[in-house]
Amino acid sequence: MAAAAVRAAEELAEREMAGRDASHDAAHALRVRDLALSLAAELGLSSSPDRLLIVEIAALLHDIGDYKYTKDNAEDMSIVERFLEEVELEQGQREEIVAIIKGMGFKNEVSKKSVVEPTLEFAIVQDADRLDAIGAIGKYCLTEVSLSALLKQSFLQQLGCSKCCTGYAKSLPCTILFFPLLPLDSDGINLSSIARCFTYGGSKKNTLHDPKILPRDNLSKEKYMSKDEKQTSINHFHEKLFKLKDMMKTEAGKKRAEKRHKFMEDFVAEFYEEWSGRA
Repeated sequence: MAAAAVRAAEELAEREMAGRDASHDAAHALRVRDLALSLAAELGLSSSPDRLLIVEIAALLHDIGDYKYTKDNAEDMSIVERFLEEVELEQGQREEIVAIIKGMGFKNEVSKKSVVEPTLEFAIVQDADRLDAIGAIGKYCLTEVSLSALLKQSFLQQLGCSKCCTGYAKSLPCTILFFPLLPLDSDGINLSSIARCFTYGGSKKNTLHDPKILPRDNLSKEKYMSKDEKQTSINHFHEKLFKLKDMMKTEAGKKRAEKRHKFMEDFVAEFYEEWSGRA
């Protein structure tokens, strides 16, 4: 039954997240699932199949009802709750999966007040989601391609439609992760957090960077979730991504976050250098 439930969850994610931009599509859900299972193994959960099932299904379904993709800007758990009943999971498992999904979002901790006491399963799924926000799906060698060239390519993807991508990616879909460059090698660098950040920003027609629009401090949950205030993609690093390293809950998650965080810092520092013409 567990294998059938997992496969059904994969199919639900693929169906419900189809057509989304690549920052929160089914591929993201699958990556988070794989990261969560890897963290679970590192933390000794492999010998508990019932607990692993909770981790895997919560990871696969965590963004199905994401408020960023609903019309009323509110989280919608109805599809997930109906699915969990249909696959006949035990009531305790259903309740824990729903609790993980409802409580794991950054919006719930943006004011530094956690709304739940995390179980190990909760911590694993949340850390996996946050790790995918700060890097680690693909590596691209920068030995022959300058950061300036990468940024130019990201600018075109930020524009949000293929007709604007003449000369770089005219035939590519708007939601593609924007670095289809060189194969990974020993000089490879993780770029997925940057890809997801700019991809989402482009899908929402956010400005790439505007020095006059400063990152917001002391955000409330409501302020963070608001779609009304004009924001930039670069500010997202300051408002969320740079904070995630210190919000990891498992030792395995904290260890993996260190390297990814450092790369983001280096990238944003270089971005400002190139934006200002100093580099």
